[in-house]
Amino acid sequence: MEIRKLEEISSASLEAFGNNGYNTDIIFQLSYVTSPDHFGFEFKETKRSYYKNQLTDTEDINDLNELIRKGHSFAAYWENEMVGWIICSIREWNNSCYIENILVSVKFRGKKIGKALIGAAREYARKVGCRLIELETQNTNYPAIQFYLKQGFVISGLNLKLYNKIDECAIYMSQDL
Repeated sequence: MEIRKLEEISSASLEAFGNNGYNTDIIFQLSYVTSPDHFGFEFKETKRSYYKNQLTDTEDINDLNELIRKGHSFAAYWENEMVGWIICSIREWNNSCYIENILVSVKFRGKKIGKALIGAAREYARKVGCRLIELETQNTNYPAIQFYLKQGFVISGLNLKLYNKIDECAIYMSQDL
């Protein structure tokens, strides 16, 4: 496997990757408690089947290519075939590297390609002097959360209203560099 700068993505490359979504039998159910003197959030692993097919249209691909042109993104190649990518942006206002999109071909999942892509983004972020690397996922994307935790990320924020679906909330994760 080889990691190199990502030049561009297309609908054809996205289709070749297979399902751009996730399937799980466990989600994190979020609850919160408020009282006059405190509030708190709790994530609880809950057995529940959940499937999400992430739809990426032409406008999304154009937006991602706009980010790629800034030069902060990487692709994984297996025998010269692109099998994964990580699209990042550098946020100068808070000196961070933000992972906008990470995707590995269905055929190549479980082969440490995602780990290598995170490693490339982390190394690049350090090289350009970022203080942290961060991303967002959903409480229903249990496999992604577990993967990011194994890569050294921690939960650093929530947005309960980001998604239209009542059972999805945004989980922000970060890692100090």
